[in-house]
Amino acid sequence: MNGRVAMGGWVDSQYSAVCDAFADQMNTGRAAGAAVAVVQDGRLVLDLHAGWQDPTRSVPWSARTLTPLFCLGKAVTALAVLMLASRRLVDLDAPVARYWPAFGAAGKDQVSVRQLLSHSAGLPAFPIPRPARLIPYWQILVNDLANAAPLWPPGTAVAEHALTYGHLVGELVRQVDGRTLGVFLRDEIARPAQLDLALGLNPKQQTRAAQVRHADEQWLPRTLGLPYTPRQRALDCPVGAFDPDVINSAYCRGAPLPAVNIYGTARSVAMLFSTVLSASRHQNASLLDPVLATDLGRVHIEGYDLVLNRSVRRGLGVIIEDDGSWGVGALGGNLLAVDPAAGRIVVYLSSELGDEHAAAAILKAARGCG
Repeated sequence: MNGRVAMGGWVDSQYSAVCDAFADQMNTGRAAGAAVAVVQDGRLVLDLHAGWQDPTRSVPWSARTLTPLFCLGKAVTALAVLMLASRRLVDLDAPVARYWPAFGAAGKDQVSVRQLLSHSAGLPAFPIPRPARLIPYWQILVNDLANAAPLWPPGTAVAEHALTYGHLVGELVRQVDGRTLGVFLRDEIARPAQLDLALGLNPKQQTRAAQVRHADEQWLPRTLGLPYTPRQRALDCPVGAFDPDVINSAYCRGAPLPAVNIYGTARSVAMLFSTVLSASRHQNASLLDPVLATDLGRVHIEGYDLVLNRSVRRGLGVIIEDDGSWGVGALGGNLLAVDPAAGRIVVYLSSELGDEHAAAAILKAARGCG
């Protein structure tokens, strides 16, 4: 490391190039704070953090700083359903309405759980404009989705369910299990594996939360795109879901908005998906049935994504790359990259919304190691 940015953590010498890439990115000054973790063949080989929790640089980023996962939270949410499927409580090819009867309204009675998990249910946007102050009101938003008609026949198009995904999948979990998604994640994933992951932060956890900010003033309008398009509709309801004043507020940090504010550390996310990878590679069923763990990372639908505005190959809560690797690249710049062939997982979390350069540089460096 060149020493210009104070860093904490450690790295196996084999992955020193990732450490250097992380230092280089932090030294650009684009991100106030960030963290990166790498797991190789089930072993944590890099766990680094640098910078500050807040844009004013008064609270140093620590190993315990919690970052909103944004789109990475969709993979965690999908995992909850796959755990229920591993217990034979959910059939991925059954209609969602079998478990959540109200969802069958408006022509959605045959939408399958698999379509819900693969962003092909035709519900990329909340149907009723809602203000940010309603983010904590789960039932209002869930009822909106239950009563909504699909924007197109389910299974016929691909479109990132940008903000709806967490509510759709989270309500399925609640209908099947009885617990809210936040409680399920705490009881079934975070506590048993001693992972720092949470949906709905309590006041003590909120003191560890990073404050997000936009990379530049034009990031949000540039990201939302043209009014009334599928992309703008998907990303802008509830209004303010990507506004730092909303995201950093106590009411939003404590609310269930799983497509945005599942919070965690890079180390915890990497270790969680290391368990998934182990199940698929070594037939280890400690978290998921090995067949379902493999199913997560295979292509279920592909095509031009009407929200992301590019071609994608969708797994269950993740995107599949041409080389067989899978994961999630969040709009803001966070990254989960799982390479089954190499046995490697890379996670990058940042407080900066809109800087994708750092994640790309770090992933490139990781691919050159090992």
